[in-house]
Amino acid sequence: MTHGDVCLDNVIIADGRAVLLDWETARIGDGMGDLAALVLAFPTCKCTPALDRVTRRELVTRYVESHRRWAPQPLTPEALRAGVARAALAWVVDPDALVPQAQRAHGARLAATLDTDWTWGARTARQRLVLRLGLYAEAAASVPAHAGPRELTLKLQQALARHWEIKTTSSPAP
Repeated sequence: MTHGDVCLDNVIIADGRAVLLDWETARIGDGMGDLAALVLAFPTCKCTPALDRVTRRELVTRYVESHRRWAPQPLTPEALRAGVARAALAWVVDPDALVPQAQRAHGARLAATLDTDWTWGARTARQRLVLRLGLYAEAAASVPAHAGPRELTLKLQQALARHWEIKTTSSPAP
């Protein structure tokens, strides 16, 4: 089971433990998107202030421990890095991730960023796209199978950031 929307607004601390709330986007899956959101401190809709390092580390540790209990194969460090990279790449190409849920399924949002920009929360769609390209490159840095796509992604990120005059940043490590 995967949560699908791990962000600050969906985490509370209860009895000294971080607990995920709001499971409306939950689905069956490997959970790498959730884990990537924690590892890369991905700023979602209005949750730009990332979870603090201690809370993120606790959630990552609990996820990995849970995976060990239920998964047929162990989650090796290599598999973890590859899964996070895959999930970060999915963020880059997911057009619905550029608009609030109420506006989803209304066309080619990813292509629309070439002609127009819109604000959602604390970032614009173009800022989100440039950030996602950087997050994927960061996640793919230690995954040999992603070397080629990572290089291409970095070039695209740099070109779009220059063209749209967006400052690039990287996320904090957990």
